[in-house]
Amino acid sequence: MWDYKIPARGGQPRYLVIADSLERAVLSGDLAPGERLLPHRELAPRVGVTISTVSRAYAEAGRRGLVTSMVGRGTFVREGILPAFTESAAPNSIELGVPGLLTHEEPGFRPVMQKIMQDGGLEDLAKSFFPLGRQDHREVGAGWLGRAGVNATANSVLVAGGQQHALNSILSGLFASGDKIAVAQFTTPGITMLMQRAGIGIEGVMVDEDGVIPERMDELCASQTIRGVYFVGNTQNPSAKYTSPERLEALSRIVARYNLTVIEDGSLSIFNSRKNRPLAAMMPDSIVYFASLGPAIFCGLQVAFIHAPTKLHNRVSQAIVDNILAVPPLNVALACEAITGGALESSLKSKQKEMKRRVAMFRDIMCDFAVTCSEESIYAWLQLPAGWKAGDFERQAEKNGVRVFSVDHFMVGAFPPPNCIRLSLTGPSDMASLKRGLSILVGMLKKEGGVITPIW
Repeated sequence: MWDYKIPARGGQPRYLVIADSLERAVLSGDLAPGERLLPHRELAPRVGVTISTVSRAYAEAGRRGLVTSMVGRGTFVREGILPAFTESAAPNSIELGVPGLLTHEEPGFRPVMQKIMQDGGLEDLAKSFFPLGRQDHREVGAGWLGRAGVNATANSVLVAGGQQHALNSILSGLFASGDKIAVAQFTTPGITMLMQRAGIGIEGVMVDEDGVIPERMDELCASQTIRGVYFVGNTQNPSAKYTSPERLEALSRIVARYNLTVIEDGSLSIFNSRKNRPLAAMMPDSIVYFASLGPAIFCGLQVAFIHAPTKLHNRVSQAIVDNILAVPPLNVALACEAITGGALESSLKSKQKEMKRRVAMFRDIMCDFAVTCSEESIYAWLQLPAGWKAGDFERQAEKNGVRVFSVDHFMVGAFPPPNCIRLSLTGPSDMASLKRGLSILVGMLKKEGGVITPIW
């Protein structure tokens, strides 16, 4: 338990001293995930500061990803964020939290490498670098993005070192510390952490069954200075809900009304069989669209393609150079050969078939519970029945040998969290492990014999 003792100032602003002390308490375990902090009015006299100083301290802790505030409920220590998503699950546990990429469904890498060697030019690829990517590679990248309906050309395409590098380059190139970006109220921790480290404010927008609610987006933009918006593809992460073309059209009108800069992440759109146009196809001059090849094939190559419209192209390209100078051309050549030589298409077909099998199994096993899933998403969303709380369910599942993530990991903004769990259907490497993990969760939900029951 944090004793709320604040050390001497040491020349630092008081709010930072409080935030630093709070951070140490979280990292040491003195403050547990989900624990409620003292209200502003109670903490202020206790440590001898004003209420506004406590507000600034809690806001700074929120920027660091340590706490979350909910209107009418208070400020709480966030459930584990990055450690839970970056560390491996416990030995012998079943991974239903962190997604896998179904790499066992991919064709062999050796033939792709051999084709590059046979075509010659290997020396040139190894001994040169191209800050913006080679012309022929960018042409292939434009074709890859064109699969999603993006009207990209070799001149609009930039090469990045995977999904995180692409997003980081776009953020640093187009936004400054203090700018605000709107995101869906459920957003993956890696995205929010990148923005927080860049000093970018994050404003959550309420969602419904069809995605971000246009009226709520409009209200946010009318009341605050919002510079940009971060969108994922047609299928939302983590809720696995589908965003309709009509909803995207409504959101595009708001983007135009407030002259917002949009970042659209299409990295997981490879399972989209509906062939719906992304937002970037509706507003090609305002939206930066990017997609990593990792989910489709050979994630170790770390290659992503970015479509940046003319007015934003130079700023994004400069940020890429500043961040990494250049993506290794050999990696990009291998990725491009996988696209043009047919290996990627073969990989996609195998993965799409595998996803259909996994979703069918999930629906069958979880048929007695409220779930959202789709063959177009690697995630599923489980609404917990009465008697379970999301954070408790996550912890008890881990004790039973299954890792899942509660909604608390994904919340952005002061919204009442739904009592939900996100499941990764691609976490287990095989169907048998997936079935075993889901069966354990069903046993918990039904509280069958031998299963740990919730305690609160």
